Amino acid sequence: MNKVKSQHRFPWRMMGIVTLAICTSSLVYWFSCHVYGYELDHHSLTLRHFSFYRDPFTNHQWTGIKHQTVSWDEPYSPFYRPNLVMVIPSYAVDSPLGSTKKERWDLVSINQQKAHASILVDLLCTRDANYSFFWQQWSTKVPGQAKVFWPAMHDLCELGLYDELPHIFDIAATCFEKDDFRELLQAAMVEACLRLGERSEQLNEPQTVSLAAEVGLKYDSHPKFLSWLNRNPL
Repeated sequence: MNKVKSQHRFPWRMMGIVTLAICTSSLVYWFSCHVYGYELDHHSLTLRHFSFYRDPFTNHQWTGIKHQTVSWDEPYSPFYRPNLVMVIPSYAVDSPLGSTKKERWDLVSINQQKAHASILVDLLCTRDANYSFFWQQWSTKVPGQAKVFWPAMHDLCELGLYDELPHIFDIAATCFEKDDFRELLQAAMVEACLRLGERSEQLNEPQTVSLAAEVGLKYDSHPKFLSWLNRNPL
């Protein structure tokens, strides 16, 4: 009798296990379809959240991309940094490449994985021993250097060279003599533009070569910059 009952229970157990497996797989699949993250416009330091759904196997996008601006002052934001927009003074205008103030959204993170623009966010969020924003205090203490530094930052961002930012931020934080600072910053910018131009030349990307040359000429009349711009005028 017990054997018969056990045989009757077995199919129900199997059905329960199969149903649970299907539900779990469906949930895992649904969550893997959700793509979300944050983007940064370096011109205005505006953050926005994006999200959409796509098939993780074929990468076919099912829905349109939804965008929502994120406030730095929102306590529940993962980027809660009150008054961060005050870090860069109003006189720190964009470079000529970005003078039209066209929005440029670079990836900060996607599905909790950091992307290249997170470098700038992390640097700007640096605090001093008093837990004040370091770069806000620095800009106030050395306004002459700040007027040179922030446009250089925008130049690197406009060229997509976020990985070069830590170097110029380090120069700004450690070099206190105005003349030395300008010299070191100019040298760093020239080297960054040369590397980008040479790399882009090898990849046959003439427009990027020209952009690197245009920015580089702001800091030094290097022969390569002149040659690149003559061969690939914007």
